[in-house]
Amino acid sequence: QGARAVVHVLTDHGVPVRQRTDATAVRDDVAAAGGHATVAVGRTDLLTPSLTDELRQVLQGTPAHVVLVAPPASVLADLELSIGVEPTVSPEVLAPGCTDEPAARAGRAVLGGTAYSSRSATSACYPTDEGTTYLVVPSAGGGLVTLLGSGELLTNDRLADEGDAALAVGTLGQQPLLVWWTPTPTSSELGQGETTLRELLPRPV
Repeated sequence: QGARAVVHVLTDHGVPVRQRTDATAVRDDVAAAGGHATVAVGRTDLLTPSLTDELRQVLQGTPAHVVLVAPPASVLADLELSIGVEPTVSPEVLAPGCTDEPAARAGRAVLGGTAYSSRSATSACYPTDEGTTYLVVPSAGGGLVTLLGSGELLTNDRLADEGDAALAVGTLGQQPLLVWWTPTPTSSELGQGETTLRELLPRPV
């Protein structure tokens, strides 16, 4: 919600943004770019097992960069990523505490939300007492998966705060194309009993 400003900034910096709701269109976009694309999933709470499988195919078949905002443990398990999920913390201004290029360039930024941990991480930034709120791990296809504990830094309200804009652009603009995917589960998927309606509701609700 409210990420229109960061999309405009990326476009102004020469990174086209394609907004998709269909998994097939996402795969086609990534394939057409030769894997040189970033796939951002802001609504990871809408990823059903079948949609997560579509995303896993992208990770396994291309060196694409995937950015996941606050993914739950179930999604990470379905993606076959060995990442621990720690208790959530309120978003706040945090120091990067790492040498990852986008984070180091951005400096202090608003992060928090879900914290993560992984022994295979290439970068673990913006730490809290519970874990890391900006985690980068390698993918099966030779690309990277970046986990953001919170999407606060991507919103219009926060973009002008601290280093939020620099971190948002640095994270989402690492490839020459950004595919912004908002998953749309079908009614049949919602009726399979694998994901409850409660799990699909946004966390604030």
